[in-house]
Amino acid sequence: MKFILSLIFEKRTLMQAIRVAIFVGIILNLINQGDNLLLLNFSDINLFKLVLTFFVPYFVSTYSSVLTKINLKPGQTALISGKFSCRVCNDCEKEIKAGQAIPECDNCGEDAKWKAKGLIK
Repeated sequence: MKFILSLIFEKRTLMQAIRVAIFVGIILNLINQGDNLLLLNFSDINLFKLVLTFFVPYFVSTYSSVLTKINLKPGQTALISGKFSCRVCNDCEKEIKAGQAIPECDNCGEDAKWKAKGLIK
C-alpha cells in the first residue's frame, strides 16, 4: 500500500492529474451547467456537481497513471525504478531501472507480465 501511495503522490502523477482535471472539468462543467455559469447565475449552480466534475477526471487520470507504472510487459520501457515480479509464474524477480526495456521472464519468456513490488531510489 505504501508503494501505491508513493506513486499516487509522485510529483509527475499529481501534475498530470491536475492538468487533466482542470481541462476536462471545465468542459464537463460547461456541458452540465454552462447556461448558469455563463450567465453568472450563482444561485442555480449546484456546487457539489461543480466540484465533483473536477474530482472525477483527477481520480481517473491518477488511477490510469499508477496502473501504467506498475503493470508492464516485456519490451515496454520502465517508467519507474523498482523491484518487479512476474505475475504469470510468481517465481521470477528482477530489479529494473527507469528508462530500461522490460526484460522477458526467465521462466515465462515473452508471456511475462511484470508487477512492481517496490521502488528503488
